[in-house]
Amino acid sequence: PDSGRRLTADEKQTLVEWVRAGAPWQQHWAFLKPVRPDLPAVKDTAWPRNAIDFFVLSKLESLGLTPAPEATREKWLRRVTFDLTGLPPTLKELDAFLADDSPSAYESVVDRLLASPRYGEHLAATWLDAARYADTDGYQNDGPREMWRWRDWVIDAYNANMPFDQFTIEQLAGDQLPNATLSQLIATGFNRNHRYNSEAGLVLEEFLLENAVDRVDTTGTVWMGLTMGCARCHDHKYDPFTQQEYYQLISFFDNVAESGRAIKFGNSEPWVIAPTPQQQTQLEALDSELLQAQQAVDVARTNYAAAENQLHATLIAAADSAAFQQSPVVIRDGLIHAFHFEDMDAEGITVEKGQPVLREAGSPGTEAHAGNAATVGGKGILALGKVGNVECHTRSTVAFWMKAQNTTTGVVISRQSGGTTRPGFTVELRDGHLQFFIIGRWIDAVSAVETLTTIPADEWIHVALTNDGTQRDVGMQIRINGQLCETRSLYNTNSNTGGTGKDAVLRIGGGVVGDLFAGQVDDLLFYDRTLFPDEIAALAETHTVPEILRTQRADRTAAMTARLDAFIKLMMTDSEQSPRAAQDGGASDQGAAENTSDGHGGREELVALATALGRFSELQQKRIRLLDTFPTTMVMRDWSTPRKTFVRLRGVYDQPGEEVQSGIPAIFSDTPHQGPMTRLEFARSLVDGRHPLTARVTVNRDWQRCFGTGLVRTAEDFGLQGEQPSHPGLLDWLAVEFVESGWNVKALQKLIVLSATYRQSSVVRQLVAADGQIREDPDNRLLSRGPRLRLSARQLRDQSLAVSGLMDPEIGGPSVSPYQPEGLWEEMSNMTYRQSKGKDLYRRGLYTLWKRTVAPPGLAILDAADRENCVVRPKRTNTPLQALTLLNETTFIESARHLAARLLRDSPDDVVTTGFRTLTSRDPTEREHRALSVSLLKYRKAFQQSPEQAEKLLSVGDSPGTELQDHDRTELAAVTVLCNVLMNLDESLNRE
Repeated sequence: PDSGRRLTADEKQTLVEWVRAGAPWQQHWAFLKPVRPDLPAVKDTAWPRNAIDFFVLSKLESLGLTPAPEATREKWLRRVTFDLTGLPPTLKELDAFLADDSPSAYESVVDRLLASPRYGEHLAATWLDAARYADTDGYQNDGPREMWRWRDWVIDAYNANMPFDQFTIEQLAGDQLPNATLSQLIATGFNRNHRYNSEAGLVLEEFLLENAVDRVDTTGTVWMGLTMGCARCHDHKYDPFTQQEYYQLISFFDNVAESGRAIKFGNSEPWVIAPTPQQQTQLEALDSELLQAQQAVDVARTNYAAAENQLHATLIAAADSAAFQQSPVVIRDGLIHAFHFEDMDAEGITVEKGQPVLREAGSPGTEAHAGNAATVGGKGILALGKVGNVECHTRSTVAFWMKAQNTTTGVVISRQSGGTTRPGFTVELRDGHLQFFIIGRWIDAVSAVETLTTIPADEWIHVALTNDGTQRDVGMQIRINGQLCETRSLYNTNSNTGGTGKDAVLRIGGGVVGDLFAGQVDDLLFYDRTLFPDEIAALAETHTVPEILRTQRADRTAAMTARLDAFIKLMMTDSEQSPRAAQDGGASDQGAAENTSDGHGGREELVALATALGRFSELQQKRIRLLDTFPTTMVMRDWSTPRKTFVRLRGVYDQPGEEVQSGIPAIFSDTPHQGPMTRLEFARSLVDGRHPLTARVTVNRDWQRCFGTGLVRTAEDFGLQGEQPSHPGLLDWLAVEFVESGWNVKALQKLIVLSATYRQSSVVRQLVAADGQIREDPDNRLLSRGPRLRLSARQLRDQSLAVSGLMDPEIGGPSVSPYQPEGLWEEMSNMTYRQSKGKDLYRRGLYTLWKRTVAPPGLAILDAADRENCVVRPKRTNTPLQALTLLNETTFIESARHLAARLLRDSPDDVVTTGFRTLTSRDPTEREHRALSVSLLKYRKAFQQSPEQAEKLLSVGDSPGTELQDHDRTELAAVTVLCNVLMNLDESLNRE
């Protein structure tokens, strides 16, 4: 179309000359494999300390310029300590370095910093920005998720100096590695960190595409420095990528086994249980105890077997006792409700519909469901009150006997609220199959399974339904007559939204919807835990305890043994819930004992078995409680049958075009790949060494971390619209060196910070060339001076905590919630911000809980990345609001108070000098010392006149305000203000 734009005469002449020269054409520099250049010649051969300096000095000398003088040792130490750990040097570290005049002094500092665990934390912070890590899903609901195990994996990887090629492969395709470890699965959380929508009414196909798009765009930015998203709707306008190639990349990430809707509270599929190393050690120790406990049970059972005949009278008497017959349930641990349906007038039982009755169960002699049973004929419903709640996110077991007149249809048991959402649970028959539903909100928040095989009609069966609280269909099990049934998934979308049916009524024979059930139900039990298989087998066993005792041990089934074990354990317990049956049968047992040769009639063996069984059960429950504390983390895992991927016309989810197979753009491939590539092959291609971008992009970000700006300023765009590198030869030399070093990240960092280029003073000077011309380099693109940067948001907060002594040194663990103004979450969502307590208030900023829709205000004001999308080039602004935050935010005031207390305790004679050195790593000048001392006198006088203001200042923050109780509180307040001033010095806020 006619844009009205015209070429200028000079532009036309340039084209004419280009054509006359044969129209030579070369591929864009970034798409050519880097080749290590020779080190350029320089005049001042004494200045370079390593290869970096030759490239920098060569460019300066070509312009007639010289490097800046070397920074003072104090400046360099503060600079390198912040760049490698994100924290300031301590006075002890400063004094040690200044006293070390050995040739290796600088290198020793760097080696110490690279070995510090704080190094991994610092580098992880910038990687988390690139990976768009957050603790919530984003979008309107912005529910919580649990991804901190991935964050800790990144910290550990950096501290272990994991080679960057391995770092890449494990994050992009760790799940596809042979025999992938838990650590490698956790690593794949990189591409599960994106926003994820849990809103009702969303179109699943739309957000499956949005998730895949985010993964491709982020991967393209982080590893290739490309704006891949520009090819979503059409061929890339500037870079050599077609829309088809974009969707070939989409195919790598379009097969994740996810539904398209996020879980509102918790992690969305796929995810794994990811215990910490400490938890894994605890589990292994507990498993060892369990093994010993099982061996003790085996020994006790052998000893008991020899004495069992002597105990028949005792055991049978206990089984026949009135105490046990009143509630013949052998598994009592965790039992919260039991309905035996012997009496229609029992508390809570009402007729809701029709004429349900309590009728003889029809199986005389069968203890498990003897006596009456709830009988409904397909026309009635029995209501049992507001009991028996089953929720998706808590462990539970529902067990009962049932006998269906027909199995075609019918709601056997349910507890649901009314309305359209119908939260609760229901057990139904459908075409002979038994179905188990747990509903948060119908129909988009449901977990449900059904048996693959049909169940019999007109036959009593025992049903046990267990839920492990993971909100997943795979966490729901159905056991018939003690045997685990194979099931198929009906729904797996339970996002724990809406109500949970707590105010609903438990019903037999029907529910708020669905057909009525015709049949009988008996011995309905609810547990607040997941019963073990042997416990369910004990409930399902139809033989009575006396019948089991009369059965030869060799002829007893595992279920019979399980029931007898459960009975013995119950009989011997001291719990008030126990029938104390052994004591009830004491007289007959005593008589039996008098006739036994050993004098105790087997009682010791019985007690030993009960004790061993109790210990084993106790350890089992302890193991479950430990497992329930294990964190989870979202991972990559593909469907076994790949989804088809299509080009989306105009990038719209419901406009599929040509089907495509996974593959990489032709620009990155020497030879076409035969057939679709795997995600693992794609990851390996990025770190092949021949890839033109990965190494360049990575070393550029490392340079950016130290100098504030990369050799390519546009760290996110190495394409034709990106900026040319300031030092192309240096970039390629570093890229090749990085690859040939084995992708050694620490070696790259060490090379940069030990260079003469990095050691330069950051003082801005007039650049006068040898010919007298003045050169301008406001952005330091010539690297004519050292880097000077304002500290990042996290560094500013961490510095205040570090110098005050408040910082908690713990590494890793769940995110914490430090101070923030009240009401922010409530204003933006239905959630309440729960501030952490104790040491969790003083953890590094890396661990601050990050809610996408309400980012931590203190960090957001100071330019922290919003974590909505991938960010690889941090922004830096300078606003009045930032100054107000640094002067008044609770953490900074509280830190100033604690620093003041330390100064008064350790350096009471000169708090000015020590405080100044603590923040700036140098001694104050005489003028600076005088100005600060005068200010301190003013603060002291002001608080002496208004002691109540001193107490008000010293009460800021949750840490106890008891520092220096034996000293003048006004003095502490005055020094607190001084420390607050020191923390806000330009030299404190910047890394020079």
